[in-house]
Amino acid sequence: MLAGLLDSGLSSLATFVIGVYAAHSLSAELLGGYALAFAAFSLAAIMPDTAIFTPLEVLVVQHPRAERLGLLSHTIRTGFLAALLPGLGLVLWTLVAPSELPREAVHAFTITAIVCAVLSPIQDHVRRMLHSAGASWLAAVVAAVQLLMAIAGVGFFAATDVPGWWAPFGVLGAANLVSLIVGLLLVRFRADVVAATPTWRALDLHRASGWMLFVGLIPAGSTFLVSALVASLASPTALGYAETARVVAQPLIVLTLGLSATFSPKLVAAAQASDGVEAQRLRREYHGLVIAASVLYVALVSRAWAGNPMWWIVPKAYVVPGLVAVMLLSVFAQSLAMTGRFEMLGAKGEKALMLIEAGGNVMRAAFGGLAGVLGAFAIPFGVLALSAARVMGQSSVLRRHYAQAGGFDALRRRRTSSRASSGQVASTASPVMETGAWEATAGERPPLRIGVVVEEGPQPSWVSDTLDALRALPFCRVSLVIWIQPIDDRARRRRRLLERVLSAGRHALYGLYSAIDRRAFSVAPDPFAAVHIAASVGDIPEQRVRAVRLPSGDHYDDEDVAAIERAQLDVVLNLGTHPLGDRMLDVATHGVWWCAQSATGERSMLPGVWEVMERRPTTTLEVRVHDRRTPTGRVIDRSYLRTQRFSAARNRARLYRKSITLLTLRLRELHEVGRPAEATHEGSASATTPRAPARRGRPGNIDTLTAVVGIGTFALRRVLQRGHWPGGWFIAYRRHDDIASDDALRLVPEQFATLRPPPDHFWADPFPAFVDGRHFIFFEDYVFATGKGHIGVTEVSADGRCSAPVPVLEREYHLSYPFVFEWAGDHYMVPETVAAGRIEVYRATDFPYRWEFHSVALDGIRAVDPTIVEWDGRWWMFASAAQEPVADALDLNEQLHLFHSTSPLGPWTPHRRNPVKWDARGSRPAGRFFQVDGELYRPAQDCTERYGGSIRILRVVRLDLDEYVETEVATIEPEWRPDLIGTHTINVVPGLAVIDGRLSYAAARCASVG
Repeated sequence: MLAGLLDSGLSSLATFVIGVYAAHSLSAELLGGYALAFAAFSLAAIMPDTAIFTPLEVLVVQHPRAERLGLLSHTIRTGFLAALLPGLGLVLWTLVAPSELPREAVHAFTITAIVCAVLSPIQDHVRRMLHSAGASWLAAVVAAVQLLMAIAGVGFFAATDVPGWWAPFGVLGAANLVSLIVGLLLVRFRADVVAATPTWRALDLHRASGWMLFVGLIPAGSTFLVSALVASLASPTALGYAETARVVAQPLIVLTLGLSATFSPKLVAAAQASDGVEAQRLRREYHGLVIAASVLYVALVSRAWAGNPMWWIVPKAYVVPGLVAVMLLSVFAQSLAMTGRFEMLGAKGEKALMLIEAGGNVMRAAFGGLAGVLGAFAIPFGVLALSAARVMGQSSVLRRHYAQAGGFDALRRRRTSSRASSGQVASTASPVMETGAWEATAGERPPLRIGVVVEEGPQPSWVSDTLDALRALPFCRVSLVIWIQPIDDRARRRRRLLERVLSAGRHALYGLYSAIDRRAFSVAPDPFAAVHIAASVGDIPEQRVRAVRLPSGDHYDDEDVAAIERAQLDVVLNLGTHPLGDRMLDVATHGVWWCAQSATGERSMLPGVWEVMERRPTTTLEVRVHDRRTPTGRVIDRSYLRTQRFSAARNRARLYRKSITLLTLRLRELHEVGRPAEATHEGSASATTPRAPARRGRPGNIDTLTAVVGIGTFALRRVLQRGHWPGGWFIAYRRHDDIASDDALRLVPEQFATLRPPPDHFWADPFPAFVDGRHFIFFEDYVFATGKGHIGVTEVSADGRCSAPVPVLEREYHLSYPFVFEWAGDHYMVPETVAAGRIEVYRATDFPYRWEFHSVALDGIRAVDPTIVEWDGRWWMFASAAQEPVADALDLNEQLHLFHSTSPLGPWTPHRRNPVKWDARGSRPAGRFFQVDGELYRPAQDCTERYGGSIRILRVVRLDLDEYVETEVATIEPEWRPDLIGTHTINVVPGLAVIDGRLSYAAARCASVG
């Protein structure tokens, strides 16, 4: 380790010596030209390094250590052309070279930079190969030669009259050349060249480099772009001053690089082991050292004073006041993101790391575009923005990684603790019954008396839709419409006008984004279109209430409140934008209800917007009850909707449409049981949450800019992955006699064999069957040419080989999810038949190849993935279903419905609380139930990122006619094979386990599975 630190430190010190000489000897204008050329050189040098040399080193590691140095001549020959071409391409930097620079200087920078760009990646490769072969001290010798040559070269130019513009790259090129020759000589004495030349295909190199190619290229390209923008929009002199400030900060960069080289192996190992505690300890130790060193160094060199050695060496750095201090702050911020980078590599998060780099560097480039205003400060401000994006993005990814630690191996340990915890997920309890049943109930009990609160003036159309929906319910009667008339004094109105004027500039970008968003993603009908609700109110009695808005809360006229109390309301629905004061909490028997769109229970001023802005996968929708007992509110329904990631307008529209549904369902249950239900939520034993200190307002300009970058990056990723493309699904299986039905908790999909479909098909939804000592896999066979799927089957022999798949069930509509079971000596199949608008049952006439239609289990229902299980003497059917007319396609992934019967063939009765769960994170079924130690487990799909994104394993806590409660115990992410973007079905029978996976578009096209 000491040799590695010495190698890294000496090499960085050589660059620092050259940078100090350039900053000392060149004018600010020439230094700006050198900085731009250096950015171009870095971009050209990193291309062969990340695309060729680093992947070659990964492949070389697969050879015995004694043979690795012998392969150096082959690796250099393989990568030389890749180093030469970008080096020659450096000529293109002259197209953006500032016109103020002398032509001789541009020519000198270009010629010497080309030499450096060719030699530098090769020299770095030689040193890394020495480390790989266990000769780290020889690598340190090469770095020492590089430093000595750099010092000698600087001395030569200082003692002669050679123009200074030949010095920076000339010295670096000479140092690299001599140290490279020394390194090659050391390698020649150390090992013999391997005679057999290995063959490295381009695909092998691509797989070895993966997303890290882009992780290296994106920042280098961004650095060059920002440098060019500063030189063009500000001046070469401004760029030169920024370069001098960077030189001052170079020792801090060298320190952080050395520390990261020490901590990186441990951080990678901790992330690989999903050991969050060890990773946190290492981060704290690293950050403590960085902070201590940074504070001392910043105190020493951040300003010009007699005790500052940098002021004497690089006086130009202090010409622009505050520039050095901001540059040091940006370097410090960069160092904080170093640990997260290594942890993400250990967590196999290269793709996420690339996306973070892309988003952060777009923000960095945006600051470069402001160089005309910021001048030299555009460089460090851009780095600060990049560092902030890195820290936030890495933290988010790593939190999810460590939260999911344990996987299958630790599931039994987690199951024991989960029994004792209070974090059981109760269903998002909402009743659903057939219309006739509800009418019968309505006839037995008087309808609920509902009061509706709205604010004076035109209303958004969703308020009118809510009133219409309530008036159509047989168990409700809207008895009173309460109009709130806010009374503000003149001074308050003036303050609000002034606040609106001042905030216009702060939120200008959001206004522009919102207008474009509404136009690009128009929603019809628009739930926010202003309408007059006189037609919806009709003959409903009305009451106007004067409300004085005070800092302590709203104050109401006593006569107005008394008039509301005389209406003897059961529930007050607050459809306004302002929470009601305490005086109004007693006017209804069951309190004031409203839909809150934030986890804290506060109604956001822009519900559904911040979820898109902050790229949250789900949008939370709650129905809360406020009364005297719980003035801060208690939750009686909580749903997790999939966020419409591309459009805040669409996300808001869907949120408000679903709020009508939730209010309707909760009122139905209140009418049935006589009291609102209590909801228990994941991670909390209580549904009551304190009031938030403040509501979130409109996003500011920085918030909007960050969000637009994130949305654009997400959209680009989906385009590259062809996220709309339905294909890529394949089946993986493992055949072994030791596999038992309860082994689903211990499966290791990485060990599974692959069933690869033809190019014009995909195969998904595998269901195994074990009949008469033979194993079969039923699955969905989707044919792109017909646009629909049918059911196929293959037989798996004892040695794990599969027979040629054959179709066994095909209809004129789409079939999938072949749930196969045995009952009373016959074999039955319940496939997904949502396209037919019903759930059908088929019986085998010649298992497994011939099936006949048997019956319709449920008619007139849009349901997917029906899954049947017997539990506690009763048969249960689970299905993800959508109900018209308040349903959309996403409901099929979010709403879990239950039906019960005394036979698996029906007739089926809907559960009284349907949908028992409304959660995109784990509603849609993902395979058969299974039992372990007498407990029932349900696989479910996580559809927050995309349909079939991953699988969640849920333990059933309660399943009866009154309630359904389940709690999550594990997650199967699509990480068990390279290039996966989804996995959504898992099943086990004795001797055979199956799972499916979805490849990205590019991986599927390359047929890289199998």
